[in-house]
Amino acid sequence: MHSTLLAEPVATATSRPARQPVAWAWAGFAAGLLGVGAIAFSTALNAVYDESLKADPARILAKLSGQSAYVELFHVCAMGAALTAVVFGLGLRRLLARRLPLGNLAPELAATGMALVAAVQILGTGFDTELFSGLVGYGGDGPAMVPEFAVVANHWIGTVPWMWTGAGLTAAAVAHAALRHGVFGKAVGVSSAGLGGLCLLLSVSPLQYMAGPAAVLWLLVTAPALVRAARRA
Repeated sequence: MHSTLLAEPVATATSRPARQPVAWAWAGFAAGLLGVGAIAFSTALNAVYDESLKADPARILAKLSGQSAYVELFHVCAMGAALTAVVFGLGLRRLLARRLPLGNLAPELAATGMALVAAVQILGTGFDTELFSGLVGYGGDGPAMVPEFAVVANHWIGTVPWMWTGAGLTAAAVAHAALRHGVFGKAVGVSSAGLGGLCLLLSVSPLQYMAGPAAVLWLLVTAPALVRAARRA
């Protein structure tokens, strides 16, 4: 009886492949959407660009006082984009590291690019607390801030957070992985090369803040494709 029991096969659970995590790729899509929001709300803070108020800090401050809600909305979107960009970069790095030859720099380039995006977004919100508090307090016992500071802060929000240069590096890493190593489909490689190249080209020109629209468009187009690629990994 003892030998019979030993001879019986032991039942085991059928093994199934582990489901590949894709939340990081959706984080990239969220970063793109939040980036669009940050750009839109920074554009809405337009007092400093109003030609009728040119060279008049006091009147610029007065107009900005009616736009304080845009400061808060911009801040939330820009910080959200910063945090989700980091998650996207790290997830993309993991995927590329698994599918590219050992020693290839593309995984680190992808993560570093998104880290740069996050850093710029965080710095781009650096004046928000002072600006928002000053605008909310405006009209009580007089201006709650020096008008010239409002001018500088408005210019800062209207330029610095738009510089998504790092996304161009990430897009270049994706294009390399797709076109050179076949990690992703050709369409992903071509779109990454095109939009990423545009982002980098704008970044090295005096119009560097225009890299933002190209970068967020790349994220919105590419992230869903990377979801599919991650599931096939």
